[in-house]
Amino acid sequence: MHEGEGGAQKAHILLVDDDLDSLGSIARFLRLAAYEVTVASDGPTARRRLQDADSVDAVVTDLKMPGETGLDLCLALRKAHPALPVILISGMAQTADVVAAMQMGALTFLEKPVEPDVLVTNLERALGRTQEADGAEPKPDWQGGTPQALPDRVKAFEATLIEDALRQSGGRVKEAMEILGVGRRTLNDKMARLGIDRRLIRES
Repeated sequence: MHEGEGGAQKAHILLVDDDLDSLGSIARFLRLAAYEVTVASDGPTARRRLQDADSVDAVVTDLKMPGETGLDLCLALRKAHPALPVILISGMAQTADVVAAMQMGALTFLEKPVEPDVLVTNLERALGRTQEADGAEPKPDWQGGTPQALPDRVKAFEATLIEDALRQSGGRVKEAMEILGVGRRTLNDKMARLGIDRRLIRES
């Protein structure tokens, strides 16, 4: 993060989108929201930007890009920068994309056109700047904070995927993590959001 006016810390966001109109508009409202923004129009450029930048606090990337997709970039970031939050955006998201994004470690999936306040809310959560009402740590919202972000069937499919992995592992989270290809925090966050209790899975 970089220091802004009055000593406030400005989060540095890497924004990736091959649609230059979308890239420009999202970059503008993020800057108006007091973020520092670096842009890239494809995955290879995004990785170069990460090498050149002093620091990047989060990545927002389009899903559908020619050549290297947002999922490809997400996988590369997971290997090189495992702690870096990644938010995927797309106007053509399908269930398979959401499942793949979860396995690649993406934190949130938002549907285009992205509402500025929804993106900012999810960025603040990703950066750990917001707290839940009960004072608990903020949890990533796979639906992007709006019920319309993705169809309900995607949420149901994700719950089924996790429950199946828990059944296969006998309720053991570590083994379920390996089956799903996700980290402990990601799995725990999703189980809490979806209301999945591994003890019930073990007993069923």
